[in-house]
Amino acid sequence: MFEDFVLRVEKCYHTMDMSVSNSGSYAELYCLDELKKDFKIKSVDFSPIVVVGADENSVTLRWNRVDYEVPFNKKVTTEWVQRNNPYLSVDEMCYNFHFSKINLDEKAIEYATRVGEIHEEYGTYNTSLYREKKEMALWCFKRLLDLGWVSYYPLYAIYKTADNWSEGTINRFDEYFSIMDEGIKGGCLSVEDPLGWSYFSIIVYHNEDLAWGGHCRRYTDLVKAAVEAGIEEAVEIWEQYGRGDLLYERPVWTPTEKDYILHIRSCEDTLHFDGDDLGYKYESHYYTLADLKPGMIIQDNKKYPPVEVVKADKTGVKLKYNGIEYKVPLNQYNYTKEAYSEDNNYVSLALNYRVKKEDEVIEDDEDEVNEDYDDEEDWDYED
Repeated sequence: MFEDFVLRVEKCYHTMDMSVSNSGSYAELYCLDELKKDFKIKSVDFSPIVVVGADENSVTLRWNRVDYEVPFNKKVTTEWVQRNNPYLSVDEMCYNFHFSKINLDEKAIEYATRVGEIHEEYGTYNTSLYREKKEMALWCFKRLLDLGWVSYYPLYAIYKTADNWSEGTINRFDEYFSIMDEGIKGGCLSVEDPLGWSYFSIIVYHNEDLAWGGHCRRYTDLVKAAVEAGIEEAVEIWEQYGRGDLLYERPVWTPTEKDYILHIRSCEDTLHFDGDDLGYKYESHYYTLADLKPGMIIQDNKKYPPVEVVKADKTGVKLKYNGIEYKVPLNQYNYTKEAYSEDNNYVSLALNYRVKKEDEVIEDDEDEVNEDYDDEEDWDYED
């Protein structure tokens, strides 16, 4: 039902620097429709591969002046090629080509589930495995949409606009509503689309009323029509969010300059071989964007080198510490190099710049702003 002819192109590499060996691979997918004669398969990860010919029986590709015929359901490997790299004793690569028919639905869910597992365990850091699975999942969802399976618009919308696929929280609402608007115009969330409602309920579960924020009337009409048609997910949405004649929609909340928080956490190494004060001392201090002015000097502990604010806006901050500038983009971390405190102990800073969530602002306590935290797990992260 959801099957399609797909060519999988996998680049394999192997390098060696002295005695240190490193191997890996990266793959991308291409549908048969794309593989027209003279089409060039290329990306930042691939050297150009030219399509010589393609049909449902085989695909013929030319790489490094050699033609490779890839029969249906067969895997073909090119020769390994040594690249000219004066900095490595070994730097070689090859390609694996596999032409087959895959179930787009199953593969999309498989790849998306794997990315969600990576996000849950490690966060949204960038590795080749993470990037490959993420791009393959989006490719499969987009291919399903191109083939007319409009039920997959909700999943494509959430995975395209949520940074953390494990949490499923929308981060880019304009893009999300643009994708959903295209899907709705094509028939997604109609009374004939129970599968689309099943997937849309996942978005509602993770985002509640924000799933239709600013588009309440349109989604109310869709939910009501689906309720009358007996679609279970629509009934559940209406029972939970129906208010009078409309779906509940909270007022749009926009963070202010006081909701952008810079957290500076110092770590002083107090290790002395001839004393009793072994270990570390931690201090935490918080500053809002409203506080951070260019040229401002931050020195909460006079023993430590001062921190100068170079720049601060809603996208990030730039700070100078012990003569070195450090950038901290929004919702990310950075760590300074060690410096000496006044009593010659090592001291370094952990920097975190983030925007509060709406529920944090509602529950915020004025006394919380400069509370010290000693839980080191707060700073465990993967970029």
